[in-house]
Order: sequence, then structure tokens, then C-alpha cells
Amino acid sequence: MHSMHSIVRIFDLIPPERMNQRRDPERFTPRQVIAHLADWESVFRERMVGTIQGKPYEIKTFDEGQRAIDNAYHTIDVSQSLERFSSERLKTLSFIELLPAEAWNEMALHPEYGAITVMDQVQNLTAHDVYHIDQLLEYLKEETVGTW
Repeated sequence: MHSMHSIVRIFDLIPPERMNQRRDPERFTPRQVIAHLADWESVFRERMVGTIQGKPYEIKTFDEGQRAIDNAYHTIDVSQSLERFSSERLKTLSFIELLPAEAWNEMALHPEYGAITVMDQVQNLTAHDVYHIDQLLEYLKEETVGTW
């Protein structure tokens, strides 16, 4: 099972009234998380494609918070974002599955991390999923109020 399926399943379990809830002022709401994942999937894939096509390929970075504002993540329908994320992830998986062995070691230059391979980028994508899965699981807990 791919992490895509886990993310979709978690959204089936998050109560609708919590989609706009912010548990941490520094992090996205569930609605924003799935809009972010849907938006960034093509960015991750385009970076991998660029890495294997152009030498030297320089990865462009974005301010994630500003991109969320610019793309109005807080207004996007959750089911629309889930569909987009799933569709884009399937494209990424197809791309990865067709990579020849030598492509995994192709390098790009990341302004923060230096030289990174396609393998590094795939691992970063997986780590990014895990980061947000962990965040989303917090929305499955019952909210409690402290005793007095």
C-alpha cells in the first residue's frame, strides 16, 4: 500500500467539522494539508523529471506558507484536493516505476541541501508524506478538556 492510500483513509476518518481546525498555529489545517499535498505532488515530480533531463539541474524552492496563501488552500474543497492528490500521485508512481536503474543516481543541485539524487528526492517525498500523516493523525484523537 502506498502512503497515498493511508492519507485518503485518514481523511475518511477526520470529522468534517475538524477540517478547518488548527491544532498548532505554525501548521496547516487538514483542509490545507491535503491542498498542499495535491499542489506539491507535481512540484516533486517536476524536480525528478528535471533531474534526469537536464544537467546541471537546479531545483527551485518555494515558500510553502506563501504558496498556501497565494493558492488559497483554505478555500479548496477537501474532496477536490483528495482527487487531485490521488491523480497526481499516480502520475508520480508511474514515473518512478519506469525509471531506468541509472536514473536513480542522477543529481540535481538543491539550494539548501546541495547535490541530491533522484533517490534522495523519492525519499524526501516519502518523508514529506510521513510528516503530514503524523500531523493528520492528531485530528483523530478526541478533544479533551482538562479537569478543574
